[in-house]
Amino acid sequence: MKSEKNLTSRLFRNMAWTAVLILAAALAIHIPTLSHSFTASRRDYLNATTAIVRRTLDENPTDQLAYLKKIGKSSKFRITWIAENGKVRYDNEADVSTMENHKHRPEVQAALKKGKGSASRFSNTLSESTDYCAMRLKDGSVIRLAQTRLSTFGVFGRSLSIIAFLIFSVIVIAFLLAGRQSKAVVDPIINLNLDDPLNNDTYDELSPLLQRLNLQRTHIEQQFEMLKKQQNELEAITSSMRDGLVIISHTGKVLSVNDAARQFFRLYQNPGSMTYLHLDHNNDFLKLIQKAMAGESSEMNCKRDGRYYQLIAGPGETDGGIYGAVLFIIDETDRQSAERLRREFTANVSHELKTPLTSILGYAEIIGNGIADQDDIPELSNKIIEESRRLLKLISDILRLSQLDEMATDEKTEPVDLVGVSKQVVHDLAAKAKKSSVSLSVEGEAAPIQGMATTLYEMIYNLVDNAVAYNRENGSVAVKISEDASETRVAVADTGIGIALADQPRIYERFFRADPSHSKATGGTGLGLSIVKHGAMLHHATIDLDSELGKGTTFTLRFPKMTDAENTGA
Repeated sequence: MKSEKNLTSRLFRNMAWTAVLILAAALAIHIPTLSHSFTASRRDYLNATTAIVRRTLDENPTDQLAYLKKIGKSSKFRITWIAENGKVRYDNEADVSTMENHKHRPEVQAALKKGKGSASRFSNTLSESTDYCAMRLKDGSVIRLAQTRLSTFGVFGRSLSIIAFLIFSVIVIAFLLAGRQSKAVVDPIINLNLDDPLNNDTYDELSPLLQRLNLQRTHIEQQFEMLKKQQNELEAITSSMRDGLVIISHTGKVLSVNDAARQFFRLYQNPGSMTYLHLDHNNDFLKLIQKAMAGESSEMNCKRDGRYYQLIAGPGETDGGIYGAVLFIIDETDRQSAERLRREFTANVSHELKTPLTSILGYAEIIGNGIADQDDIPELSNKIIEESRRLLKLISDILRLSQLDEMATDEKTEPVDLVGVSKQVVHDLAAKAKKSSVSLSVEGEAAPIQGMATTLYEMIYNLVDNAVAYNRENGSVAVKISEDASETRVAVADTGIGIALADQPRIYERFFRADPSHSKATGGTGLGLSIVKHGAMLHHATIDLDSELGKGTTFTLRFPKMTDAENTGA
């Protein structure tokens, strides 16, 4: 802080100089006053002494000169005896023969006329004044006494060293006292408790200021709490966002980064004094931010760690103009994957529907154009019926899968016995299994879960149907239901051809077939396991696969255990 703005220095300086000025003013007033008083006293003493000398001379007219010589030797006054004609008869400090006529001196003239006269004459050279007092004697002569004194300036000049010492002493004392006094004045202000302005023992004059500070402090605390609350709310919102959010100031400083953005930019510390240049050095990214800070919204796509992202940057605007930029980082991976699956599903659906429709159309044209023999017509008709059934099954599976995909089923959740469902499935597939020379069995005790009966039936049906379709002649399919304290399990094990390890990650994809030729021979749609997967998701269940090519396959559905309330139907 500059010295001229320092309260202690200003108080110290003002008090010290005030003391000096007061001393100077006192000297300026008192020296002339004292000089005048001293002069008046000296003149009175001169007049009284002159009167005594005149009286003595008048009383001893015959011995006047002897008397004057006697007192002239020891007198502090200059004694001059002047004849009536102005000639000097005696002077105790000068040779009368060399002295000029004094008749025209003002004090002598006044004494001759009025009996008494006085005068003062100033010497510029000596800075001295000489006072004269003259009185007329009875014989007409004049006795005059003179006394030299210092003038006011002379007194000041002769006392200059004393005055200087006095001034110096006063200045030193004044500065010491001013320092202590200024410290005493300023310390209570410096030591104010600003955390509690009203709880201060200080000057009454500061009370309005302290009250104002208290009001402002209260207002600032309220604003701070509100801002802190808003910041916490913003952090809570942004931290739970799946999308990344970065706020950048107009100077390029990173103000806020949520968790998703931290992961994207691999930030392991608080932004601190970090700028957007520290986030990424990619030219496209830098241009994106610079455009946003210039007031232009823009976007870009990028790929990182095998995932696809869309970056959208826009200017942060207020009534006062642009304060910075806001960057959103959107993970497009799931959307692009869903879009890719949708395209693949559309293409697969088109292909799967086209195949039976082409067969139906071909057989119908053969019959309609009369190309087929009468003996072949029944066989062709049966093929049309089979393809139509296959087409209807495909459409039914597609619609069912769409329902499960969109969670659009109207089924109600209720306690369902998995043993009973499994036995119903085995009963419904018994004819197909007998035709393929595959034996079916169900093992386990009653194991109820809270679920959707129709969906559970479809799940187990598809698993058993696949186990029959992909089995060997004289093979077997065993459905085993078991449970423990945490889960209920349905295992469908077959002795079929098994699934190659390379194909296992894809078996739940729609229309995927590990053995396409075998699937078409069995009439499969390629949607059965997709329905199983979506049904498991509806029931919060998991699916385990254990399969080895040529040695069979086991699918295990694991359902979480029912609560007591669910078990009682609550």
